[in-house]
Amino acid sequence: MSIRAPAVLLAALVTVAGACGGDAPTDPGAQPPPAVASVRIIAGAGQTDTAGAALSTPVVIEVLDVNGHGSPGRSIVLAEAGSEPPLNYQSGDPSGHVVTDSAGRAEVIWRVYGLTGTRHLIVGVLGSASVGKDTITATVLPAGPWEVHYVETEIQRLLDEPADLAANIVSVTDSWGNPVAVQTLSVDAPTPLLVSGGTTVQSHEETDTVVTLRINGVAFLQRVVVLRSIQEFIGAVGDWTCSSAPGAPWEDVPGTGWAGRYLQTQTGHFVVDSVTRYGDYGAQWTLHLSTTLHQTFDDGEIRTVGPFYEQRYVLLQFPQGFLFPYGPQMHQTSADPITYAESGANGCVAWNGPSNHVPLTITLTPR
Repeated sequence: MSIRAPAVLLAALVTVAGACGGDAPTDPGAQPPPAVASVRIIAGAGQTDTAGAALSTPVVIEVLDVNGHGSPGRSIVLAEAGSEPPLNYQSGDPSGHVVTDSAGRAEVIWRVYGLTGTRHLIVGVLGSASVGKDTITATVLPAGPWEVHYVETEIQRLLDEPADLAANIVSVTDSWGNPVAVQTLSVDAPTPLLVSGGTTVQSHEETDTVVTLRINGVAFLQRVVVLRSIQEFIGAVGDWTCSSAPGAPWEDVPGTGWAGRYLQTQTGHFVVDSVTRYGDYGAQWTLHLSTTLHQTFDDGEIRTVGPFYEQRYVLLQFPQGFLFPYGPQMHQTSADPITYAESGANGCVAWNGPSNHVPLTITLTPR
């Protein structure tokens, strides 16, 4: 028994010693670290960059104690001035805190946000209220183009009428709302649009397309619609032929019964006498037509009816162009006629001039 007892006592002593070794031993004679004497920023002042950018030079903060030595383990407090945007920064500490190293220094990467102007970075030491703060500034410039405001959101022009897209720009701002100076502007436009002077577009053909504006190298899209002037159709003439089904029964007076005659063909000729706007809609018009109708019957009679005076509604549409009654072609009296091809006809057999019958409509599209 006298041999085993010391072994048990030794194990107990080791266990007690191990339990006390989790924390550093408290030395009643140890002195607290010297008090903080100063905090100052020794690098990173006076930088200039765009809104939202991370400044290229790290901000270096130095904390010294009363002996003039670096004070390690000090927590740094960062703040902005007044109503400036909240600070955004990165530190080397995984926790995100800014703590001085063994030399009493700490580094942060400062990001500058918001409106253009001067930003302030104020640094202090946590728990050392008696130590003065240090401040540096940075200058914020506008970032790249983000939004463009136009005089005309959608450019609409007539044939051969140029549009200066540079003059159409009211303002350009970055994502923070800062005005951006337009240093370079170019236009990429698909055919049939032509580009002249770098920013002016025009077309000799009807088109509905999108152009690309490159402002300071950033691409923005804008719609451009080129239309014919409806006034070009004043004096336009056209002919159409509508062949009925062979032996179509004909009623001279609708509702009186068939007299045994058959209509073989109908041909017509029209002239556009005038054009008026339909209501207040710029792309909708009424054409005033005088129309003469020629009818051929199976007994050899050729009958001319009219002229009728009609008003026909026209709507400018894309990409198919005009929808226009009659066909198959309509020609202007000018040297450069507008030519149309028939794409469909309705009511040909029943049409007998202005009557209660279903009206004849032939849809034309440019060719």
